[in-house]
Amino acid sequence: MPYCFAYGCSHITGGKQHCSLFRFPIDAQKRKKWVERCRRADRDWNDNDRICSCHFLDGKKENGPTIFSFSKTLSFPEAPTRKRLKKSKEDGTAEVDEQSTSSIDHRNCFPIHDHSYYMTSDDDVEASIPAQKQISAVEKLENQVKELQEEIKNLRMRKPKMTVGDILEDSEKMLLYTSFPTDVFNVIVQILKRMAPFNYYAGWEVTCFSLEDQLLICLMKLRLNFRDLDLAVRFGTSRSTISNIINTFICALHEILFDGVLKAVGIPSQLKCKGSMPKSVADFASARIAMDATEITQDIPSNMNSQSLTYSNYKSRHTVKAVTCVAPNGNSYLLLIYILVPHLMQQ
Repeated sequence: MPYCFAYGCSHITGGKQHCSLFRFPIDAQKRKKWVERCRRADRDWNDNDRICSCHFLDGKKENGPTIFSFSKTLSFPEAPTRKRLKKSKEDGTAEVDEQSTSSIDHRNCFPIHDHSYYMTSDDDVEASIPAQKQISAVEKLENQVKELQEEIKNLRMRKPKMTVGDILEDSEKMLLYTSFPTDVFNVIVQILKRMAPFNYYAGWEVTCFSLEDQLLICLMKLRLNFRDLDLAVRFGTSRSTISNIINTFICALHEILFDGVLKAVGIPSQLKCKGSMPKSVADFASARIAMDATEITQDIPSNMNSQSLTYSNYKSRHTVKAVTCVAPNGNSYLLLIYILVPHLMQQ
């Protein structure tokens, strides 16, 4: 049960005194002024403390606490004691003792209610309004936190897409995924940019990837023979997009590397080979190229005729047949592929 915070005052909520207990102001400066006026050196103020209206001029809160026992002599108004009515034996009229209700000074009196919890001050009403606003603001912030946590959870579950920027500065990764160093990769990119726009194999243009990323996809397929589904998962796209990129850029690389370099240079002459003949093949002074036949595993063609042509009895699977020709000095490389996929039927 709250007591009056003022020094020397023992008024409580629901007591016999005719006064109300006011809360301390929410404003920090006003509250500090009230606390200083109460002169309580024995303890500090807390949220449960009140000041009764007896310390306010005219009992009004807006006047501030100015009336204290140490500031001036003050007798707080007490509740008048009730007197029983005396019946006159002669006429039966009611008489009141000397102290009647008309003689009571009502200036410092305040209404008394049946229950102490019914008594509310203006400060209580004022404090409830910002409290409701704070509660709504807290609920709004809690909802925002939940949304952000859900977004963070989704981002963590989402796998990052692979891009050429992940490996461009790492020479070891560049050689692993593309078999080219970074400077050679950049040269091929510049040549491809001059060849753009491309006529894509599937008939529709791929716009969700940069030219560098599309070249990386094609080189990863050639270098490591990743499945189309594997590349689709790595780059966050569909298998049809991966297939469209690979088929298109294989043709572009064939035009750059074979037609533009190997076919134009051709097999080096015997004189050129002798000038740079390695010691390991010094016994074969007249050799111009080293030939070998190889097979590369491919997917099963949908066409039945192509299936019969690509099936290898030696490998027991469908393969691409190729003849490789390498100059002794390793500078020239010729690959004659006999491939039976419809879009690359030519030798």
